[in-house]
Amino acid sequence: MAGLGENSDWTIAGTPGDIARYIFDQICRVGILSVSDIIPFIQPGSLYPPGSIDENATLFSADIPVSSVFSAIKELCEQYELGFRLVRNFDTSELYFDIYSGDNRTTQQSSIAPVIFSPGLENLKNTTEVNSITEYKNVAYVFGKNGSEIVYADNTTAETNGFDRRVMFVDAKDVENVPGPTLTSILRNKGLDALAKQRPLTAFDGEITQNSQYKYGLHYRRLGDLVEMRNSDGATNSMRVTEQIFVCDGEGDRSYPTLAVESYIMPGTWSSWGNDTWAGGGEETWAED
Repeated sequence: MAGLGENSDWTIAGTPGDIARYIFDQICRVGILSVSDIIPFIQPGSLYPPGSIDENATLFSADIPVSSVFSAIKELCEQYELGFRLVRNFDTSELYFDIYSGDNRTTQQSSIAPVIFSPGLENLKNTTEVNSITEYKNVAYVFGKNGSEIVYADNTTAETNGFDRRVMFVDAKDVENVPGPTLTSILRNKGLDALAKQRPLTAFDGEITQNSQYKYGLHYRRLGDLVEMRNSDGATNSMRVTEQIFVCDGEGDRSYPTLAVESYIMPGTWSSWGNDTWAGGGEETWAED
């Protein structure tokens, strides 16, 4: 993509995070389309340290269609569980663009004090549960103009068969690349993207009380952090903090998070055996409900 005269996909190779950073840097920092696109006061690097959750390290070649910078980065980050933000350095005029993955504050790790929302801890109420595999698919047959690819979802292999194999078909005939590694990468990414939209719905939800003992900026420090939500039966959701709401009205000041389901942990499975203590020990340990 050298200028406004070119109307074709922009091919970028790298990890998802690096591709997102490259899109922003080239348009909003370098100004390859127009110098007027350069964001004033934008600084190199990041204002915050990296999170404890590793970024997806998959290397691939992405074909970015003509779209806005926001749309291109948003689609990429949603697929690979990354966040992005433009941050102001407090009272200075400095701006920083940041791709972030957050910190793991669930009981599946033992180095950071966990954040748990549960009726037993009196910070979660009105829980509801739902289970559905109506739309779930775990194998994608992707058909391009010059080739095809079979793509498997996580925890699925070529040996998955019978009623455990739930197949979907992906039309990728708009992909006209010749057979080779580039075509394989494109078809695979299209399959993974389609499968990501057909996940099983198995989760529960609840209302976080506004007097929760967990405070934003102290117990969980950034959007994108993973926290834990449990119901009274021991079912657990790994939840991602997607928003922090601050309210100031006649009832006073209060703040509470908006959480999105990252994964559901069935009671009795290996994943449900979390850590009973963390490295810090002391008052941050807890007992099972």
